[in-house]
Amino acid sequence: SPLFHSQADVVEGLRYLINNHAAHPAFFRYEGKPVVFFWAVRDVFRGQGQSAVDAWAAIRQQVDPQHNTLWIADGADIQFLRVFDGHHLYNITWNPPANVHNTLSTWGNRVRSYSSEHGVRKVWVATVMPGYNDLFIQGRAGRFANDRRNGAYYRETWQAATDSAPDLIVITSFNEWLEGTQIEPSASYGNLYLDLTSQFSATFKGAG
Repeated sequence: SPLFHSQADVVEGLRYLINNHAAHPAFFRYEGKPVVFFWAVRDVFRGQGQSAVDAWAAIRQQVDPQHNTLWIADGADIQFLRVFDGHHLYNITWNPPANVHNTLSTWGNRVRSYSSEHGVRKVWVATVMPGYNDLFIQGRAGRFANDRRNGAYYRETWQAATDSAPDLIVITSFNEWLEGTQIEPSASYGNLYLDLTSQFSATFKGAG
């Protein structure tokens, strides 16, 4: 957050989140625990000589040492599972395009391998996306678009996510219009993506 300027600010913010929001009945829970997703975990404020993982370990010890909430990390580094309870990828559409089936299956296997090697249970959260388009963001390097293909890409990512045997599936995104990942109703697509979400999420929940 741009409002955080130190590790202490992060601690304070997380305490506020857990104490004031996580207890609300509408807050998302998995297996009875409130779930908190983190993005860009490598960019955490670090103390002298601290690695990013050590910094998060210090934060977790102050905020939630008993792991009463589930913390889900993001990114391409599995080492954060030493502190976090699970892993996800915020973005699965890249330039050049990646095979989403291979991407999600590989990361699902990495999380399960970590769990097996360390004798712990970590949560794998697979990501689905309708497409991507950041061409209208001025000044951003490497801008690109991944065409939605009238819902075909969304269907592909749902299938890939399901095939990766996830504990949870998360959607990027509901309303991130700047990067063209929104699924909320629009003049261009109507309710298409909400209808597809209803269909695929029901299938996923039924399989569980």
